[in-house]
Amino acid sequence: MAGYSIILGLLEYFGALLKLTYKEFKEFTENSKEITGKNLDLEYRIFNRLSPTCVNSYKQQLQELKQYFDIPHETLEWWLRVHLIIDHISGMTDDYALKTFQVCKGIDVGIF
Repeated sequence: MAGYSIILGLLEYFGALLKLTYKEFKEFTENSKEITGKNLDLEYRIFNRLSPTCVNSYKQQLQELKQYFDIPHETLEWWLRVHLIIDHISGMTDDYALKTFQVCKGIDVGIF
């Protein structure tokens, strides 16, 4: 039951990134200065918790796949963003997932 709650909580927490527009998320991945003043502080903090390896894989896949599929670029990007979040969470150790969940929910305010 605890593991289920942790995974569900992490999916909800990182799922906030799925509500961003394509342009907003692209600004995050490009470390754009245009983010300032858009009231996206929480989303930016969530994004910065993602593994750099997963983010780099997302960016590479986005470049490679957009030339092979005849679907809107924003749709493809959104599905890759889902994949990014799932990859990040599935790559967590149990201890790291628990600690991240506790910090995200405000149960533990420790810095890690």
